[in-house]
Amino acid sequence: MRRKDREITDLSEIREILEEGKVLRLALSICDRPYIVPLFYGFEEKDGNFVFYMHSAKEGKKLDYISSNSQGAIEIEKGFKIIKDGEGDCSYSALFSSVVGEGRIEILEDEEEREKGINLMMKNLTGKDFALTSALLKNTAVLKFTPLSLTAKARNV
Repeated sequence: MRRKDREITDLSEIREILEEGKVLRLALSICDRPYIVPLFYGFEEKDGNFVFYMHSAKEGKKLDYISSNSQGAIEIEKGFKIIKDGEGDCSYSALFSSVVGEGRIEILEDEEEREKGINLMMKNLTGKDFALTSALLKNTAVLKFTPLSLTAKARNV
């Protein structure tokens, strides 16, 4: 990370960004063709490592990319605000907090893990727990992103 003064390493601060952020941008690539898509997400933390879950239709471009190349990247942000930052005409910047990661994405097959992923996503999105129907689970693909690297940074002043 170039701006070490903005790096966040405290897990509770990273967790706060992930809890307050509601949209994850998933970047994929196939044959040097990039693709990025915004998605709702859920996450869990185990021993200081985060894992992310998203949902999808059972077919489409996103799944085609993942089936061809399981490597991806994510970006999540919160509190983005444009600010004037100096005296010049083009002296603008932004306040923000963000998490960025590279890793492996997979399409889940295990029913329990799929249900857990959707529950975590709904909990992050709404703050509520839901009783999922078998029809919803049957008609929804669940994606799991496991970061190989994850960084967070913020500019709050």
